[in-house]
Amino acid sequence: MKKFLLTLLFTIYSIITFGYTFDNGLTLDASADVVANYVYRGEKITGFAIQPNITFGYCDEYNNSICINAWASFGDFANASWKKPIYKELDLSIEYSYNEQFTVGLTHFYYFDGSRYFDMSDGYNDNTTQLEIYLELCLSENIPLTLYWATLIAGADYGEPYEHPCKDRPYSTYVEISYPIDFGNGYELTPRVGFSPWKSYYTQFDENFTFNNLQLTFNKTFEFPTMGYCSLYAEMMFNLHGVGRTKFTYNQNWFWNVGVSIGI
Repeated sequence: MKKFLLTLLFTIYSIITFGYTFDNGLTLDASADVVANYVYRGEKITGFAIQPNITFGYCDEYNNSICINAWASFGDFANASWKKPIYKELDLSIEYSYNEQFTVGLTHFYYFDGSRYFDMSDGYNDNTTQLEIYLELCLSENIPLTLYWATLIAGADYGEPYEHPCKDRPYSTYVEISYPIDFGNGYELTPRVGFSPWKSYYTQFDENFTFNNLQLTFNKTFEFPTMGYCSLYAEMMFNLHGVGRTKFTYNQNWFWNVGVSIGI
C-alpha cells in the first residue's frame, strides 16, 4: 500500500511540473486521473485506479493536427472476477483531427497478462491484445452533438456461439452519442448514450443490439494559468445488458465513479 501511495504522489508531482508547447506547432502534454472506480463503456473494470496520460502532437495553421498518445491504468483488482492484486493496462493511440470536429484514430490495447504485445491472433490462445479503429464527429462548436464509433479490427475479439456481419470475426463495435452542456465558469454536464449495433463483446454475443451505456457526467474544471488545470467529476452509468454479465460488471446494472484530473 505504501508503494502504491508513493507512486500516486510521484505521478501527481510529475504531471504538475510537466508540459511544453513548441514554437513550431509541436505540443507535449501530460495529465493524470485518480478515480474511485474505472468504468468504461458500460462496464466496471476496477475499483480505485491511477491513470496517467501523455500526448505528443502537431497542429498546423489550418487546424489539422496529428498526435500520439499513451494512456495507462493501474487499479485495485481485489474485488474483480479476475484474481489479480493490481490491474495494469496500456493503450497507445495515433490520431488525426481537423478543427476538433473530425477525428480518426487507431488504438492498441495491452493488459500485462502474459500476452505477447504484438500478438494479433483471435484470442483463443490466451491472447488479449486488441487493435481498434475509431471515428469521432462533432456537429459544430455551437451545437456540440458528438458521434463516436469504435470497432475492434484485430486481436482478441471472440465469443461462442455468435453470428456477425463478417465471416472471420465479430468486429465488436461500440457507438456513443454525447452532448456536453457548458454552464460556464468551468461547469459542464455531459449525457451519453452508448450501444452496440450487432452481436459483439459488448452484448456478450447473445443480442443483436443493445444499449449498454447510459451515462451522465458532471464536471467542474479549475484553470491555473501558470500550472495547468484541475478537474473534479462525478458520473453515473447504467447498463441495460449488465445483469448476467459477470466477467466485468459483477452482475450489476448501475455503476458510479468520482475522480480528479490534473493536467497541463
